[in-house]
Amino acid sequence: MQGDLAPLRNVAALLEMVDQLQHRSVTLPGIGVFFGRHGAGKTSATTLAANEYDAHIVQAKSTWTRQHMADVLLEELEMKGVRGTLPRKADAISRALALSDRPLIIDDAQYLMKSGMMDVARDIYEGCFTPLIFVGEPDFEANLTKWPNIYDRVLVSTETLPCNAADAGHLARIYCAGVEVSPDVLDELLRLTDGSARKLSVNFERIREAARRRGQRQVDTDFLSLVKLHGIGGAISAQLVNQRKRGAA
Repeated sequence: MQGDLAPLRNVAALLEMVDQLQHRSVTLPGIGVFFGRHGAGKTSATTLAANEYDAHIVQAKSTWTRQHMADVLLEELEMKGVRGTLPRKADAISRALALSDRPLIIDDAQYLMKSGMMDVARDIYEGCFTPLIFVGEPDFEANLTKWPNIYDRVLVSTETLPCNAADAGHLARIYCAGVEVSPDVLDELLRLTDGSARKLSVNFERIREAARRRGQRQVDTDFLSLVKLHGIGGAISAQLVNQRKRGAA
């Protein structure tokens, strides 16, 4: 299993956001919003940002309640002994964040938009003013406007971008290691996946495995006809790849 994370431009965008929030004027708010479509590499970006800035990071779940949200944050902050009411826990979280001066990143933050959890997040932020980054789905920023007391505290908001050729090259070197991938293959995969980092990664792994089975060290667009590719609408058969190639000729 590959353990590397590609330095995609969405990663660079999130790193820039965290840096801006960390070095902002004390008179400015410290909330960031990083949002975009599924498969854009948001979770990988949060992992790298957390490593780079020693940030606290949690991933929200659809099953969370306000109490469970607080308990997860306390566990991330290594404060498992805190008991009592939700306000007591929220205050303890704020104090710990203020003392650590480390950013807090909440991935899949769209799940906080129910059961009053977004208000708890605001209370925690107001108690420490430590950078807080929400990472969410494409409509996250638009939905956040329903909480003006939070949205007004957003200093920077960034939408993810589709992968470009440089991103695809990075992913190929990680997930298709040992196989030389032609630029035409990168272009074709970018088109078929609409620049989805997740789908590109899956396809490179499938290409690598197909090349390994056939003992090939180089692949071109003709080789794609031997691989069941993962596209925007689902699996793309070899026949469909060939049809698209003939149509473009």
